[in-house]
Amino acid sequence: MSVASSSSSNDNSVDLILLFTSRITRSLAAGALAVAIPLYFYDVLHYSYLLVGILFAGGAFASPILSYIFGLLGDLYGRRDVLLVGSSILPIAVIILLLTRSYPLLFISTTLGGFGIAGGLVGGGVGAFVSPMQMALLAEKSHKENRTTVYTAFTMFSNIAGSLGALVLVVLSNYETIFFIALIFTILSVFSVIPIKEKFKPQPRKEKKNIFKSGNITSQDRNIIKKFVLTGIFNGLTQGLVTPFLPIIMHQNFKLSDAAVGVVVSIGGILTTIMMTGTPYLTKKLGFVNFIIISRLISAIFVFYFPFAPSVIIMVSAYFIFTISRAMSIPSQLSLMMTLVSERARSEATGTNQAARLFPMAISTTFSGDILDSLPLYASFALAFVVSLVNLALYQIFFGRMDLDEKESPAKNVAGQ
Repeated sequence: MSVASSSSSNDNSVDLILLFTSRITRSLAAGALAVAIPLYFYDVLHYSYLLVGILFAGGAFASPILSYIFGLLGDLYGRRDVLLVGSSILPIAVIILLLTRSYPLLFISTTLGGFGIAGGLVGGGVGAFVSPMQMALLAEKSHKENRTTVYTAFTMFSNIAGSLGALVLVVLSNYETIFFIALIFTILSVFSVIPIKEKFKPQPRKEKKNIFKSGNITSQDRNIIKKFVLTGIFNGLTQGLVTPFLPIIMHQNFKLSDAAVGVVVSIGGILTTIMMTGTPYLTKKLGFVNFIIISRLISAIFVFYFPFAPSVIIMVSAYFIFTISRAMSIPSQLSLMMTLVSERARSEATGTNQAARLFPMAISTTFSGDILDSLPLYASFALAFVVSLVNLALYQIFFGRMDLDEKESPAKNVAGQ
């Protein structure tokens, strides 16, 4: 190995540590906020499901727009710089949460922070618009052979941190203290981004006439992105129907205390992390598409069963299973996307896919609060199950013929269609 190659490898290792550190500290805050904020709105401020849904809709609508814009900007101006700007937004949202109980200002806070879209600890949730830059930087610091493993480890550490963050609710009962601790971690997350070195070279500034026409997307990239957009739409609709309200449902409908909800969410995150160690193996064994479809089908079945659970123990078990099975496919889906699209389009592709998932999630979150207020509990969950089946059918239609697995380059299969 040459000196230059060794130096490059060391730089990549340091940058991976910094990226992991930024995500871990952010997830510690996200874990606490994902559980505490819905309960704070419901128990302390006494908002109905409908009013909570409207607050969550602010973040749900803003996140896809920010994800798309930040994804484009990441390819145009550099992923690290745009990640730094995006990471700085979450601390501002938490500060607003700490300083006021005004409903309009809380709406601004949830809009900036993306609060309520986490639905647990999986998939970035709180402040998810930074994900496009994180995923693109991780792709730069890894290679095809270890990319799924890197994404798996990244998600696992994020889940562990989120689980620990959720336990704050067990130790502390004062919401303002919880929010202040979350603020400290979000600030640490921002500072962790600063030393990262990026090798990707954006377009020359003179070519940047319109951020919405970056010129990075080839026709093949565009075709692949469209397929991920369509699958993401139905995935987002499913999540928005139930996941933002899970802490409240556990508390209100199944009579768990705030601390118990924190424990359940925390254990769910830990179990998810343990099970996720098998994601690279299962992806190689089953192939990208089969693994994604099977794991999400299991999740959909237990989402449907959740409101019919006859006891708290069975309800909690159903929660664990659908959370774990949904999360296990995330690294495979990310790795698949990063391998299929060209390097110059990775940030834009991730941002577009994120927007395609979060915008429909905003729509379903908006009316799901009203459904929960006016219809039986199972209505939203049954609808989520049906929409999940549509999502899985589209995966099979769009990607099933590719016969993808980690042993071959998916791009070759696409090109050969």
